[in-house]
Amino acid sequence: MDFSETIADAKVKADTNGDGRLSVEDLDSLEQEHDVDSGVFDNLRDMADANDDGKIDFEDVKNGLEDFGDMMSDAGQHIGNTVDDMRDRMFGGDK
Repeated sequence: MDFSETIADAKVKADTNGDGRLSVEDLDSLEQEHDVDSGVFDNLRDMADANDDGKIDFEDVKNGLEDFGDMMSDAGQHIGNTVDDMRDRMFGGDK
């Protein structure tokens, strides 16, 4: 399946007022329509609307993805350090 088509379909379904943008109001409508715990959408709104302008636009998504990428990179580095530490403790470091 084409990822861009999936994103476009999700955007159409999420754009509850049909204005072509994802807004905080759209997320509120989705929350009510699907009876989702409000904390889930509160967190999503906080993360998605990075510049707090009430719209979720490309820049917000881009910034969120960059932040996620940084977080994953940090996690990968941490895991690598943990594995190295375990190896050194179990087998003695480089001698």
